[in-house]
Amino acid sequence: SDSKSLCIPHTAVLLNAAQSELSGEQFTALQSLLLEKIRLNLEKTIEDLDFFTRKFDYRNADLPWGNSKDANERMINLINGHCIGTVKTK
Repeated sequence: SDSKSLCIPHTAVLLNAAQSELSGEQFTALQSLLLEKIRLNLEKTIEDLDFFTRKFDYRNADLPWGNSKDANERMINLINGHCIGTVKTK
């Protein structure tokens, strides 16, 4: 529960393994926790990707990058389960 999130492929592996190891209530709690973390991470990364693309419009050139500079790498890592670029996962 302290983790920021897992990538989608590793979440699927974890849930498949947990299904046979945990009771129904424990599994449901774990599933809810993991899916909520992924949902929040996806929402944040989508927002950052949107801003990343808008930064290439000359009208937004002076806006600070914020957390959007590595949004494309984070989204690939989240969807694909591979670590590309300099993005470090926790």
